[in-house]
Amino acid sequence: MKRAVIALAALGAVASMAGVANAQSNVRIYGNIDTGYVRESGRDAGMACNYGNMIGFAGAEDLGGGFKAIFAVEEWLELNDGDRARRRNEADFNSGRATGEEGRRRPDFQGQAVVGLQHNDWGAVRLGRVYNLAIENYRRLDPFFNFSVGANLAYGNNLYAETLHNSLRYDSPVWSGFSFGLSYSLGEDEHDSAYYKRNGNDGFNVTLKYDNGPLFLTGNYHRMADTDNSWAWNVGGAYTWGPATVSLGYQDSRSSARFADTYAGATGPYTNWMLSGRDVDQSDATLGLVYRIGSGQIQAGVSWGNWDDGVNDEDIWKYSLGYTHFLSKRTSLYGMVSYLDAGNAFVGKHYNFTMVEKSEIFGIQVGLRHTF
Repeated sequence: MKRAVIALAALGAVASMAGVANAQSNVRIYGNIDTGYVRESGRDAGMACNYGNMIGFAGAEDLGGGFKAIFAVEEWLELNDGDRARRRNEADFNSGRATGEEGRRRPDFQGQAVVGLQHNDWGAVRLGRVYNLAIENYRRLDPFFNFSVGANLAYGNNLYAETLHNSLRYDSPVWSGFSFGLSYSLGEDEHDSAYYKRNGNDGFNVTLKYDNGPLFLTGNYHRMADTDNSWAWNVGGAYTWGPATVSLGYQDSRSSARFADTYAGATGPYTNWMLSGRDVDQSDATLGLVYRIGSGQIQAGVSWGNWDDGVNDEDIWKYSLGYTHFLSKRTSLYGMVSYLDAGNAFVGKHYNFTMVEKSEIFGIQVGLRHTF
């Protein structure tokens, strides 16, 4: 009898533990595997990705009362050699913890790495390394999503940072297509160095968005941390008619002179991105088209930009054309060509995909992508 009671108690404990396990976070694994060949004027052909290679883990736990605990971590990598991704992210460079042959910080989790709370009626709060609202929204106006040789000129902005570390982000609920977002990034000005004494500041983001049916509209303002209060703002929208989506956007920014000094003293391929002691004003506009046809889509983009550092005041034009063929919902083949015409080689180096120092640059890229 005692053995039976003990056995029943053990079964009850196991059942209770199973119930607790079922109540834990539901974890989702997702990612992107993508690589191909790329060739730009002045560089040998190499392997590169289109949308980037990433594996992510995300989950949520129902806390009751409409609340959920949420988390996500994403690691980006180079598929061709297995290295950590060499993505362009000015926030990593500004952190002062630069490592690697390119002279900038390359964290293991280059995507988001966050934990937070979400409520059905109140929105979501995330803490950690968050996605940059200004870029997350504005890049939707680029048929090439700010990736690859086809990316529009917004990719060449001095304050381009897909993710922001040491940050808190709030996303509102959606009301009939309208929503807003806020983020705040802590600066690292407590460091006892000339860089942080001059450039240390906290950063913040404000974004408004309307996304309902065929119409998408967005406006964003971003002040980047640790850049002597450098800022960028952008506005734009997209509209879908049947198989065609047309997009239009404009962006303006200023990188402070003292922030520019940091780059002028940097080492590696990022040397002389800006001229020491001068503010850098950048403007760019983009017009995009995505046209779905059969099992694929045509992508086309035209971008204009202007770089003004007090010495170089140059216009830049870029034209991109691509085609993506969907083999399935998850697998696609892609190909694209682009042409960039800058006022001089210095400005051209800043805006092309592989930082070739030329004023005219032709690019071509082909590859295969799989999402999971």
